[in-house]
Amino acid sequence: MLLAFFLYIKGKKISSLLIFFFFVSLGFQLIPEEAMNLGIGFSKGTDYAVILILACFIYDLFTIKNYLKPDPLLWILISFFAFLAISVIYSKFYVGASWNEIIRTIRQFVLFLSFLIFRQLKYDEIERLMKYLFTITTFLSFIYLCQSVFSEKLLQGFVGGKMQIGEFKLIRYYNQPLMLHLFAIMAVFKNPFKGSPKFISSFLLIASIFMGFHRSLTGFFILILIIGFVLGLSRVRQVRIFVVSLAILLPTIAVVGNNFVKSSIYKDLQSVWVGNFADTDFDLDDLAGSTFAFRIGHLFERMKFLSESPVRKAFGAGLITEDSKLTDGMFDFAIGIHEELTGRAVQLESPDISYSPLIIRYGYLGGLIFLNIYFYLLYFFYKKRHIDYGLVGLLLLILSFLVSFFSDNLLQPINYALFMLLYAITQKREEYLQEQEIISKP
Repeated sequence: MLLAFFLYIKGKKISSLLIFFFFVSLGFQLIPEEAMNLGIGFSKGTDYAVILILACFIYDLFTIKNYLKPDPLLWILISFFAFLAISVIYSKFYVGASWNEIIRTIRQFVLFLSFLIFRQLKYDEIERLMKYLFTITTFLSFIYLCQSVFSEKLLQGFVGGKMQIGEFKLIRYYNQPLMLHLFAIMAVFKNPFKGSPKFISSFLLIASIFMGFHRSLTGFFILILIIGFVLGLSRVRQVRIFVVSLAILLPTIAVVGNNFVKSSIYKDLQSVWVGNFADTDFDLDDLAGSTFAFRIGHLFERMKFLSESPVRKAFGAGLITEDSKLTDGMFDFAIGIHEELTGRAVQLESPDISYSPLIIRYGYLGGLIFLNIYFYLLYFFYKKRHIDYGLVGLLLLILSFLVSFFSDNLLQPINYALFMLLYAITQKREEYLQEQEIISKP
């Protein structure tokens, strides 16, 4: 970390930021978490990434003139940090959380400040950084795929159960490279390589998406590839494809919708919609057989808890951690991943959906302010979709929102940095193209 900061102040920002991404991606998933615990109060790569970004931010703030120049995203980030400041006061003096818990809960949001770091880079620098990260993720994808060949865990992360495909039983490796989604999309629409390297990198990255055997991710990834190709067509052809797709999908939607209306999940949704949380009745045995129903039940149970207090609705339960004594006394949720030792459901965290952890800690107000960052990015990338990096950002955001109902991806720290990087490089790319157009004019 000290080396990275030294490189940064010496002007070797790309080398410094590569170390930053090494930390925020948990050692590129090659280094065990225990190896990062140096006994100095920090135990995770994210901790080092947070401190590094904070140090670089403070250094730049005092050395670069007009460092905080206005930007729509900057104002949105400021509003979010203002909410966090209020939430800190609420959590400390109303909920009774300790300073240690509060810091542990919100420290990862410092990574949003990476936007200010990235926007100081020149276009060729930031594109070089993106190419390095693309190459690293391609290499990690190769290692990830080797896991299935050798049936051996090679990357850090969770490994699931086994999946039956015909006569073969395959281990489900959930430890996909953390930057995979971005660079799998980039492999198709903005691959930095040409020829054989382009084909090989595209194959490795896309194959890694499918080899996770996530049905939702696989389906959504194919969908956003289709959206990406359609956006590249003329307006007339886009309209034709839309009409044909609508004609094909309407009968399917009608059948699926009719079945859904008759389901018990729909009745529970109706009860929640009108505020009758007590009328919802999620049977845990039924939930075990339906992963989507499990996620809906997980979210509704937390919504019911928030409905019991107007203050909770706005600010949530506060900035507390899973291992806090406050957590044990405040919650008794039945739906969630059950701990092996205690048999008790995990109360705050969930890898299965982004919105339950978001609203239980930050409430509806905090959740909305947080999501407003992503809403603005979606608007920005849509407006810049004619720029290659803008299209990549748009497709990644669509994928992220779709997958957010099946994972905690919106709350993963590395994604804060990646979206800030995409925002900065799209702006730099637009400026670069405008300069090139001016230069090319006779």
